[in-house]
Parts: sequence; C-alpha cells; structure tokens
Amino acid sequence: MLCIDALEMLPPEDWPLVLANLRRAVKPGGLLHLTVELIEATERERAFLLGRAQSLPIVPGEYAHHAGYHYYPSLEQVRAWLEAAGLVTLEECTGDGYQHFLLQRPPSSFS
Repeated sequence: MLCIDALEMLPPEDWPLVLANLRRAVKPGGLLHLTVELIEATERERAFLLGRAQSLPIVPGEYAHHAGYHYYPSLEQVRAWLEAAGLVTLEECTGDGYQHFLLQRPPSSFS
C-alpha cells in the first residue's frame, strides 16, 4: 500500500486514527510505503509564530497562516505514532523533501 504526499493535510489529532486505519487496511505481513513532507526548522518555527500572531489555535508544526493547511510533525513524533499504531519500520530514508518509511504490519496481527 502507498500513502504518498497525503498526511500533511491532517491535523495532529487525526494522525493516530489514520495510521491505525492504514495498519488495518494492510494484510498481516503486508507492506506500507508512507511519506512525510519535510520543511526546514526555521520555516516550521516561522509558520507557528505567524499563525499565533493571527490568534490561530495551532501547535508547533501546523502551517495555517496562508490559504490551506499543512501539518509538519517532528520525525520523533511520527516514529512514536507509527510504533503506537503497531507498524514496524523496516527502512527509513530522506529524499526529495520527504521522509520515506517502509513499514510492515507484523505477520501475527489479528486486528
């Protein structure tokens, strides 16, 4: 299964549910390639400050001060959510402005 260039549209509170549903959609032992868009730390901080200056109810990583919405979680947070969802990281690399995760639903998963 592929999930490419999509998760950045989700607010942080939706990530755990979406990752759990992706896990459910992959058969036991199956693979999932997931990408997480990356931005520079300075741009992430700038977006947060601009959003707060507009009184937007955002958390660090949310980019909402222009038209549209993006959420750029820290990679540590993404890894924690993946683990909590029961997905095993087989490979992880950076390329083309994204963090790429090759994940597996453990073969013995029953839910």
